[in-house]
Parts: sequence; structure tokens; C-alpha cells
Amino acid sequence: MAYTKRNNNNQPSNELFAGLGLIALIIGSLYLVFDPNKNATRTEDASAAEYVYDLSGWYLYQTKVNNFFQIKYPNDWLRAYANGFEGEEYFEARTPSAGIILRVWARTNERYPNLNSFMDEINSINKASSGFRILKERKITIAGRPAIQREGYNTLDGYFSVATYIFDKDAVVEFYTDLPEAQKISSYYVTLHNTLLDTFNFTN
Repeated sequence: MAYTKRNNNNQPSNELFAGLGLIALIIGSLYLVFDPNKNATRTEDASAAEYVYDLSGWYLYQTKVNNFFQIKYPNDWLRAYANGFEGEEYFEARTPSAGIILRVWARTNERYPNLNSFMDEINSINKASSGFRILKERKITIAGRPAIQREGYNTLDGYFSVATYIFDKDAVVEFYTDLPEAQKISSYYVTLHNTLLDTFNFTN
């Protein structure tokens, strides 16, 4: 008659440990495959810039009609739109899932004497449409030009966004990283926005 030896110590069997280990290995492998941060490297100081990007191989785009600016973006992103008209240029690129969307809109500065006057119009438009709820704001400098950066929520379309508004005496720029799939604006997204922003240069 066959029988199974009773485990009097109520200790888990070796087979159970092996099974749990295999499950943990599978979960870890899936995380590495689908981790959205896999192209970024964490630095030691998590309170500063948490992610460092390798820009080698990124695509370079330069506006054609007005010669306003150039910018780099990851080579696995899709260029959704790039076009220019007299006094205006628009560029858009996105991840394949459209979970992150980069938008850059530049136009000739015909009436703004300074950054404050440019922001007055931005604020007026946002107030009229109730389109952008500001969560954080900071003053920065981009390519030697004064700028305002905002983290916010697009109430019309229902997603978070990081926006930087850049003033130049010849042109003004609205630079957006829209995050339709994000549940919040984490340091990962802010660092990504600023990494993209660091590749931006005026060319006029």
C-alpha cells in the first residue's frame, strides 16, 4: 500500500520553495520587458535628476520653412507631424502606444516685449477654455532664453502634461510633453521632458 510521509514540523516542502522561486523569476522577467523606464538609468541621488538618458541614436529634426529650431527625439518614437508655414512651425512625435506625446509649436514674436507678456496671453487662453490646471510652476532658462515650466492637468482632454514656454525676441515657443497614460506626473516624466528640452536649440 502506498503512503505519503507526514511532515510533523509543518515545514514547506522544497517543491513549494522551487515553485515560488519560479513565479518570482517570471514576474521579474516580465517587469524588465515592459518597464517604461528601461531606456533610462537611475542615478545614485534619487532626489535630483533620477534618470539619465543615452541620446546616441536619437533622431534630429530641424524646421525647414522658418529655420526656427532643431530638436532630438528617441529613435523608437514615431514622428506624427512636422510642418511649417510663414511665421509658424509645428512638430509632434510620440511613443508607439501614444502614451507620451511631444509637441513643439514655435511662431514669430510679433508683439511680446518679454516673457511676462507672452505668459499673460497663455494664461488668458487657459482661463477662457479652463484647459490647463497648474500643479507646479518654475522659472528656468532654455538655450539662454527665459522660460516658464509648468506641470499640470489638461482638464479638457483628461491627461497630465509638462509644458515649457520659451521667450525669444524673434520667436516664442510652446513645448509640451503630454502624458495620456500617466496616473500622475512623476520625476521620470519631468526628467524625460527636460531631457527632450535640453536637445532643443534655436537655429534662427
